[in-house]
Amino acid sequence: MESKFRTTELSNPEFESNNLRFITVKTPNLKGRGDICVFVPPMKNLKDIPIVTLLHGVYGSAWIWAHKAGVHFTALKMMELGILKPMVIAMPSDGLWGRWFCIFTTQ
Repeated sequence: MESKFRTTELSNPEFESNNLRFITVKTPNLKGRGDICVFVPPMKNLKDIPIVTLLHGVYGSAWIWAHKAGVHFTALKMMELGILKPMVIAMPSDGLWGRWFCIFTTQ
């Protein structure tokens, strides 16, 4: 399968912690580089599990869910208790272009 990314860099498992992996891709969709923080639960025989994507706010980045909210710790605890089924959590950045404003008008 051909990659949609021009380049892909994966973090070295030797230096990863708390089941977090970091990926950097270069893609024309972002007109440059994008970072992704990925939580993979440390459970055996994980096959065909869903990927849940968490999007950050305007001033956030790929690391914000994990390193400001600890979402991976909460999710793992809920998986171990059987509240959540095992899932991979992907937390991408938006390419860090800057702020975007949405203007809504009513007619």
